[in-house]
Amino acid sequence: MIQKNKKGLSDIVITLMIVVLALVAIGGVWAVVNNLLKSQTQSGDMASKCLNVDVQATKVACGTTAMASGNKGCNITLSRAGQGTELVNGVKVVFKGYVPTAPSVVISSPNATTILGNVNPLVPRLINYTDTLAFDSGIVLTNVINKVEVTPYINDVGGNPYLCGTTTYTF
Repeated sequence: MIQKNKKGLSDIVITLMIVVLALVAIGGVWAVVNNLLKSQTQSGDMASKCLNVDVQATKVACGTTAMASGNKGCNITLSRAGQGTELVNGVKVVFKGYVPTAPSVVISSPNATTILGNVNPLVPRLINYTDTLAFDSGIVLTNVINKVEVTPYINDVGGNPYLCGTTTYTF
């Protein structure tokens, strides 16, 4: 009678299973680390591009007299300092102000107004913003605003806006 020794075969199978599980675990960890490194690199690239993007509101005039059409709105002059060559895909503008009868009540436009297009260095760009919205309190935006926040953005490789630094113009 010949007895079969199956103990040696099961040791090999267990060793192979452990090696395969270790390779799968290493592959999973590598995938997570690789994605993390790629996203951090892209974020760093976008941040370095924003270093040369300094867009500011240099002049703001609001009210009916500011608009040639007679509408209530604002004329905003945007200027970009420096010699940056990065293309600015747009600028987000937020209007802030106060209620004249209650100056401690600060109001803000509910959504940022997006202005598309590049702002070239050293070439001022005039933007006409027509106020079509009033605040919930019924106060028209152009009657009370005294501050404009400007945030330029650059689109990343996926076409998503990457916001650069915000500047505030008070008038």
